[in-house]
Amino acid sequence: MTAGLEKIRTRLHFLYGEKTGDSTFDKLRVLLNRFRSRIPERDFSFSEKDVVLITYGDAFQRAGERPLSTLNRFLETYGKDMVKIVHILPFSPFPRMTGFPSSTTKKSILLSAHGKTSRR
Repeated sequence: MTAGLEKIRTRLHFLYGEKTGDSTFDKLRVLLNRFRSRIPERDFSFSEKDVVLITYGDAFQRAGERPLSTLNRFLETYGKDMVKIVHILPFSPFPRMTGFPSSTTKKSILLSAHGKTSRR
């Protein structure tokens, strides 16, 4: 077992106890093995020079399309060579406390994707 997997197992034991932790770990390993070929082998380190997009999973929406599909399409179109890491926050049933209207957020993201800056 790799050091990374052992670390996950240890944390699951801490959270759920040994029996449930082992059961959860076994299920997780099955999923990891099933989807391993879909996980790209990359260096996930980053610096202040890299662009990291942090967004809610449902922040990008288009009629008739699932939000994560819309986000993926947006990134393929505008962020492929620019955004290195995407951190998707969990969906929230509560209104977001962003401090500015969501239309401003979307406009800023689109302007940034085209290499422009907003003066707002």
